[in-house]
Amino acid sequence: MEEITLATWIANNQLTRTHLDNRWPPANNRRGSVEMAGRTWHWQRVVTKTNDDDLRAIEISVGLDSTYASSITSVTSFVAKPNE
Repeated sequence: MEEITLATWIANNQLTRTHLDNRWPPANNRRGSVEMAGRTWHWQRVVTKTNDDDLRAIEISVGLDSTYASSITSVTSFVAKPNE
């Protein structure tokens, strides 16, 4: 239960950073790591196009595996294209 809670916090933090960036996220993958509760957590962001050209899906997966072969949790959100 503790691992799922911590992994969810990290995933939500990464989604918040993406939303606060105020940039239209490119459809690509991004990886990183963060220290929390004495452990190194590895996250992966996958941005994909949707059927709506003004909307992209963002999935953040988080786990303890540095090879990204498995994850503890994943969170998905959507970002609308900003008005120019």
